[in-house]
Amino acid sequence: MNFDQRLVFDLVAQHGSLSRAAKISHQAQSLISRKLAQLEQDWGDRLFHRTGRGVGVQRTAQAIGMTQSSVTQTLAYLEALRARAA
Repeated sequence: MNFDQRLVFDLVAQHGSLSRAAKISHQAQSLISRKLAQLEQDWGDRLFHRTGRGVGVQRTAQAIGMTQSSVTQTLAYLEALRARAA
């Protein structure tokens, strides 16, 4: 899993929404969807279950400990530092 895939996974898992993850990351929702599809293909299993109201984390993702959002937290911290410096 590369950095970008991890970030997308964390955002979708944290917010339960592809559209919210897309908005936060300033990427198109279709791009977020493609990145998740590629990540699921790489892992050989579905990582999210899709519903009409969003997405939820599947057991596979929970079992491998991917729901920890350390990357997202680090990026938020760096973004806050950058905003203070500006």
